[in-house]
This record gives sequence, C-alpha cells and structure tokens, in this order.
Amino acid sequence: FKDLIFQIGVRADRFDANQYVLKDPFILYDYYTAGDYRNGAMQLSTGEQVVIPSNIGNDYAVYVNNLNEINEITGFRSGTTWYNADGAIVASPTALARGGTDPIPWVKDPSQQKVRRESFKDYEPTWNFMPRISFSFPISDEALFFAHYDVLTQRPSSAYFVTPLDYYYFNENSDAIANPNLKPMQTVDYELGFTQKINNTSSFTITAYYREIRNMVQMYRLTGAYPKSYTSYSNLDFGTTKGLTAEYDLRRTKNVRVRANYTLQYASMTGASTSTAAALIAAGVPNLRSTFPTGFDRRHAVSLTVDYRYGSGKKYDGPVIKREKSGKSPIQLLANAGAALTLTGGSGAPYTASRTVTSPISGGSRLLEGTYFGSRMPASFKMDLRVDKDFYVTLGGNKEGKTGHEAFFNVYLNVTNLLNAKNILNVYNATGAPDDDGYLTSAKYQTEIRGQLDTEAFIQMYQIYVNNGGNYSTPRQIKIGASFNF
Repeated sequence: FKDLIFQIGVRADRFDANQYVLKDPFILYDYYTAGDYRNGAMQLSTGEQVVIPSNIGNDYAVYVNNLNEINEITGFRSGTTWYNADGAIVASPTALARGGTDPIPWVKDPSQQKVRRESFKDYEPTWNFMPRISFSFPISDEALFFAHYDVLTQRPSSAYFVTPLDYYYFNENSDAIANPNLKPMQTVDYELGFTQKINNTSSFTITAYYREIRNMVQMYRLTGAYPKSYTSYSNLDFGTTKGLTAEYDLRRTKNVRVRANYTLQYASMTGASTSTAAALIAAGVPNLRSTFPTGFDRRHAVSLTVDYRYGSGKKYDGPVIKREKSGKSPIQLLANAGAALTLTGGSGAPYTASRTVTSPISGGSRLLEGTYFGSRMPASFKMDLRVDKDFYVTLGGNKEGKTGHEAFFNVYLNVTNLLNAKNILNVYNATGAPDDDGYLTSAKYQTEIRGQLDTEAFIQMYQIYVNNGGNYSTPRQIKIGASFNF
C-alpha cells in the first residue's frame, strides 16, 4: 500500500486431548451448588433458610460445617477463588473450615469413598487463533524499517495424560497427579528493526525483540480439595525474553564475504521446569510466583563468519600456472576454492548454585544458594574452519556435438573447534566446577571416605568419575570428505 508492504495472515489450531477430565479438580465426588440450594434441592438440618449473597453464582460450590449434621454454610468457591458465607473473597480455604484445616463441600453422598463416572466430563477442545502481521517501510532507497507480530501455540508435552486408576486410587496415592485438562502454551512475539545501507555491498541492521510465553505447565497444589489436598499441574507459569541484535553484512567483495552479529538478551520465567514449584509447595507457599533467569539466559552472544573464496574463469584473480609454450590457457590453481572461518561464543550460561554437597553415592538434599539460575558459568568461545574446492565435470554427451550435464565434486576439510578450546557446558551446583562436586573435600563425608577398602584408590576413581566428559564442549574434530552433485 503505497510505500508500505504488509504480510497478514491467521492460523487456527484446534486441540483435543480426547480424554475425560474432572468436572471440578477441587471436588472428586458429586456435590451441590448454590443454584441447587436456591432451587430447594437441599436444606440445612435446622430448617433455616439462608439467603445466599447475590454475587455468588448458581454454579459455585457450597461448603458446610460437616458432612452429616449440616447446620451451617461456611462459604463458596468458583474455580480457585474462595468466598466466605457473606460473599467476601478470602485468601485461604482454611477460612471456610470448621473444626479442621480443610473446608468441607456439600457432597451428595457423604459415604462415598471412590470416584464415580459423574465426576468426569469430556475434554472441551481448545481453539487458538494466531494472527501474524509483518510490514516493512522503506524511508529511502538505502534505509528500511520493518516489524512483525506473531502468535504461536504448542500443545502440552508433559503431565497431561491420566488414566481412571489415578483417581480411583486417589486416597492411596501421594504422588503428583497429571492434569488431563491442560491447555496449549502460547507465545506472543514482537519485533522491530531498522536496516541501513552502508555502501553497495554492505549493510547494518539493528533489531529489538520481545517474546512473551503464557500458559506454561507447572506443579500446582490444590489446597482445600476434597477428599484431600493433592498436587497436580496447571497452566500457571509465564516467561519473557527480550533482547537486541546488531548485525553487519558484507556481500562478497573481492573474494571476501563477512557476516557478524551481537545479541544482548534477557530471558526469565517463573519456572525453570514443570517441577520448579515443588520446593515452594514443600515450603508452604505454593502460589508464590517470581521470575528467575532461565537456563538459556545467555546475556551476550557473538558470531563472526569470514568466507574467502575464488571464482573461476574471468572472475578468477588468484595464483595461476602459465602454459605459454603449449598455447593453452593458464591453470587456475584455486578456482572455485575457498575457506570459511566461523567464530561463535558469548557469556556463560546460568546455573543454580547449592549450599550443600550431593553425591551420587550418598545422595543428600540440595539447598538453594541464592536464586534459581542465579550463578553463571565461564564464558565460552569456539572457532570452526572449512576449506573446500569444487571440481566441475561433464556427464554424458556424444560425438554428434550434443553437450552433457554438468556436475561437480566438492572436496572439503572441516575442522570444528579449531583451537581445541575446553569450554565448560555443565558444572556441579555446590562448587561451580566441572570436575569436582565437592564430595571429597566435604567434612560431612570424610568418615565415609576413610571407611572405604582402599581410600587412595577410591579417591582416584571418584575424581575420574566426576570429571565427566559431558561437562565440556566437543574437542577438536577433523573431517575430510567429498560430495558429488549432479
């Protein structure tokens, strides 16, 4: 449209988990609602007719003083919001309890001990509409603004499959129960950038981006559930990633092609994994939500690629072998040959430090030091090299002058991690080192170490064991090969 270029689209996804889900995850047995009471389906043992507050919907669950002799309505609940008998929101379900710690719903069968079919319903399919809009606006023949807005979704990948046995043996089970009613995760992505031409062969681009992730799966404690409180999963967590990228691009000029970029990024989430909240649940603060750096929150990242390559024929400007006596054209030694050097690296990735030493032999409890992913590993850099050359040949053809098909061989030498850098990928939480978990120097385990059959041999073998090769990047690798293209 005039000087604006738009690309507009929409995608629609329908997700159906295709399994039964609880009608109410807080009450596993059939129960009465505020609408049932208003319609006279049940009444208090005293015969008193209580007026339910007008802000309480007909589908709200009703809570009472006990299961059998029901003479008081103590409160109501809608979803995860609790109300007292006057219709005021309360922070904790314990405010509805009478003579105990958990509120008691007005169930239809107080003697019920096992879950039944009426507690379930079919999963309601989820429709997600994802608009995608991008536009560019040239402000001159040498500069360009661009931006885009995207919405993406991803179906649950864990903690979503449940069998009826998980609920049938609910009272005997103490483990976290998956949630079949999880919804897809959603990512909203914004980007704004500017490109400026420097000369006829090079340009500079700067891009700012912001990404928001919603409905991430996390452990959730259903406090006040009936017949008992339990741990499950919910779409509670969220995260944000924001950053800035600067890029310089030089098209091939006098055999040289260069591309360099730098990224500054901040990535944080309320949960590093689906079980991050387990510690909060154990501490009695299951609803606490704070954002912490994620495992991929690498603050600085750089990349540089330099490719030097010779052409062939009239474009060739490299060394030659002259053949003046024979009258033939000079031999172009490095025609269609080149080398590419790539440097990648950046600041260290985060990890979660621990105040205590844990050992694969003796176990132990890990106590947090600081915050989740509050510590950083050392910076890492790697250099790769590729040298290759193309050899062109003609396949087919005949004596009548018909030409065949052109094909070529590519012979290459690949060297990854050219300088054999020993980059650290993982460290032990208690020490921050890749080759020492702290067990051998911990005062707590000295008696156990000295009690081994051969203390010196045990120490040597343990040091070899903890110095895991997976904690380091791949060492230098050299590969020589050829490919045939036709």
